Amino acid sequence: MNSRPTKKLQAKIENILNKKFKTVSFFDSTTRHTPSSLKNFLLDKFKNYNNKDHYKSAVVIYAGEVQFYLPYGMVSVDFYNMHKAIKETGLTNLTFIIVSTWGQSYDLQVKNFLAKKDKENKYISLYMPVPNQEDFENIDWQSYKPKYKFGYCGHNNILHRQLFSKFLIKNNLHKENIVAFTNRAKSYNTSLRKYDNTIEEDEAFVYAPRNRQDNWINDHEVMKIWDDTALENIDHPEIPPYDLKTYQPYQEKAYINIIGETVFDYPYPRFTEKVFGPILSKRSFILLAPADTLKELRDIGFQTFDDLFSEEYDTVSDPNKRFRIICDLILKLNELPIDKFEKLHQKADAIHKHNLLHFKKLSNNIPQDILQLNNI
Repeated sequence: MNSRPTKKLQAKIENILNKKFKTVSFFDSTTRHTPSSLKNFLLDKFKNYNNKDHYKSAVVIYAGEVQFYLPYGMVSVDFYNMHKAIKETGLTNLTFIIVSTWGQSYDLQVKNFLAKKDKENKYISLYMPVPNQEDFENIDWQSYKPKYKFGYCGHNNILHRQLFSKFLIKNNLHKENIVAFTNRAKSYNTSLRKYDNTIEEDEAFVYAPRNRQDNWINDHEVMKIWDDTALENIDHPEIPPYDLKTYQPYQEKAYINIIGETVFDYPYPRFTEKVFGPILSKRSFILLAPADTLKELRDIGFQTFDDLFSEEYDTVSDPNKRFRIICDLILKLNELPIDKFEKLHQKADAIHKHNLLHFKKLSNNIPQDILQLNNI
């Protein structure tokens, strides 16, 4: 699954907006378009328009998967660049409809940043928890019986995934579970440094290097994991090469899957398609994700696992403390015998069934927010 809605949903959006606007344009930023490409797109689309005519025009922007936010800004680099590109065009009186997906972080940034920062245009968030329809009929269900306590697959180009992989190595958890990750030597191949908390001009962050944006570690225990453990390439014969399918059968082989989301130190709840993997596999999960992400999932109708194990970590905003709590939880669970995991798995059966049915519902329904476009 990716961020962009299916053609069916796009057609639904277009049909509604065509009744209200003279022109409707779609811009896809899910493939990491640069700010200049959005700027050039807008200038090309509206080069023959006068500003007074713009109120008849709508621009739908598919926002890509968020990566980093500006320190002290409560706004992602993606949204900052979007704002900058729009302002540089000088265009006014346009209606921008931002398709926000997988959690309300985009929705909040549309309201709290774009709409407040730019009073010359109108900004609307179109929130879709599940932007694409999953093809349930064609999933090649494997239905493996779980035999490992934990499952984890980490593509370690992001700090928190590398750090968690080091935690697994340090505690030998990679040897007895279904685990795979790479060292990705190109990322963080120099010693880690604490972030310099000097307030800087926001321009300095627009194209900041990845490790400059993502270095949130300031805790001695967490730093010790980073400094004392070398990252390795760890393969597992039962984990195939990475692909983009949401359903990953290897996840069925673990009782609990640990999901390394795209962002960890982030001021908003944020999940992606990754969390739907264990849901399709009907497995419990622990999220390496921003605070309140489990709450966000519950708010849109999913159930989580606080009756089985502590989900305190989801309430902790400090990323260092949240990371330590997650690690302590995993170590505590790991002390349980495998038959106890089987009992926990059976206890969670109703949750797994509910989540799968709810995912099907969200995946196949036209979101109410699309219908609310009629109220623009």
